[in-house]
Amino acid sequence: MNKFLFVYGTLQRGCDNHRLLEGSSEFCGTACTVIPYPLVVEGLPYLLNQPNRGKCVRGELYSVENFETWKRLDRLEGHPTHYRRGYIEVCCPTLNDDLTVVTAQTYFYACNLPSNYRKYYRSYRDVIDRRPESEDIQLHEHPKMQEKLGIPADHVIIDREVYKQLRKIHGGVPQSKSFA
Repeated sequence: MNKFLFVYGTLQRGCDNHRLLEGSSEFCGTACTVIPYPLVVEGLPYLLNQPNRGKCVRGELYSVENFETWKRLDRLEGHPTHYRRGYIEVCCPTLNDDLTVVTAQTYFYACNLPSNYRKYYRSYRDVIDRRPESEDIQLHEHPKMQEKLGIPADHVIIDREVYKQLRKIHGGVPQSKSFA
């Protein structure tokens, strides 16, 4: 079983359900989905398993090796009826200030929303703290960065803050006119 868990809602530090991860998992750092997903916040956050729709979602990455912790998380999330555990690629800073792409498990909402629903968020924490959202970067406008990271050509959107970190780490990538 993959030991990494990407959390985007109430399991994050400072939120109500984080207690389930305390003492039984290791915080790896903040993370952001490599490609956009729809994050809906209607009281509780719901991540839909619909890649390339919505926004790049920010959250936290944990290493969870304790089987009992996974069982407690599954009970909380109502897996597989209310939420279903699935895999997602996230970008996470490493200890040496580099960034890496990690395949992690996350909890996707198992129910359907109306097809015309369009209010998606980047971060549950931004919603509860009432912070303004940042923008996505069209990665296809920056092919050298895309090549350095080894991100497939069909992954064309990345979070602006992650992009700034990547530019700082990898350097030498020409700056787009949109950043001037």
